[in-house]
Amino acid sequence: MHFRGLPEHQAQIFEQIAVGNSCGHSPQTLKALHKKGLIEFAERVLGQDALGLIIVNDPYVPIPIHIEWCEWCTKQLDGFEEIA
Repeated sequence: MHFRGLPEHQAQIFEQIAVGNSCGHSPQTLKALHKKGLIEFAERVLGQDALGLIIVNDPYVPIPIHIEWCEWCTKQLDGFEEIA
């Protein structure tokens, strides 16, 4: 699994991105996760000003990695009782 064995900080940021919290992360951590193939970036236009378009690069977990991560997460719940 690609995301296992990450340093704790990178693992926390990866998990945040996987659940949709894509803002405010360290550019260095994002670069490291991207280099490992765990995240990609999607351009998003925020608006426009006198200098042109305001574009940000939102990180996201690609579908195959996200599926692998979700499967891993469900295995971590084995042995826990369902909350009714």
